[in-house]
Amino acid sequence: INALFGRSGKGDINEQAAAVPAQFWQGLALAAMLQKETQKSGKDLVITGHSLGGAVAQALAGRAPDAVRGLILVATCARLPERADWLPRLLWWLPPVARKVVFFSLAKKLLFAARAPQEAVLLGLEEIRTCRPETILKDVAAARAMNLEAMARGLRAPTLILCGREDRLTPPLLSQRLNELIPGSRLVLVEGAAHMLPLEAPEQVNRAVLAFVESVAAGTLVRDAAAGAAQGRSALRRLLGWLTSPFRPRRP
Repeated sequence: INALFGRSGKGDINEQAAAVPAQFWQGLALAAMLQKETQKSGKDLVITGHSLGGAVAQALAGRAPDAVRGLILVATCARLPERADWLPRLLWWLPPVARKVVFFSLAKKLLFAARAPQEAVLLGLEEIRTCRPETILKDVAAARAMNLEAMARGLRAPTLILCGREDRLTPPLLSQRLNELIPGSRLVLVEGAAHMLPLEAPEQVNRAVLAFVESVAAGTLVRDAAAGAAQGRSALRRLLGWLTSPFRPRRP
């Protein structure tokens, strides 16, 4: 079973690993229902999350590791860098009509690559138009408040990370950081795509997702994740050995 999460709704998750905003409740409640159904059917669960939905997917995998066989994280991150939030404040002060015009003009530049297919841009903006700018600004605030780095370090499910090379909202550096945090994860950068890469490069995304799911089903990526964790432990042992070697007693 491949469960897909986009933007999350309202809610909260378990306090233990990270600071997660209230908007995550609805997504996790849905995930919990899906988990129960999966346990009843005995089928494997591969979770896919795009953008803020990727944070929900990470939270689910961290909260219910035994239920998640694989994780696909698309154009997402564990934590956004701190930066000035003057733009959301400016938009709040604009009149509603002006706010909408400015918002959708910026959305096109932020979400899509310069040479994105026109049909992808139109489809994406049409979907965004169904949401009020205020709702999306609240999602942005939720994303800025989250910190899933501690949870990401503890993930053990085989993980595929996809990111558009031209993503301005969650740039490749954030996916690279996520790749470093999640043991044994694999990062794929998609050329000519930005934050909406499932719309901009559907064939490349579909091929990567299908290949990953097939590998998970075959059990090959479970070994990769374990090898990644073992490699990290081995590197740590070597580092500790190098640091402590001057203090070890020398044999006569």
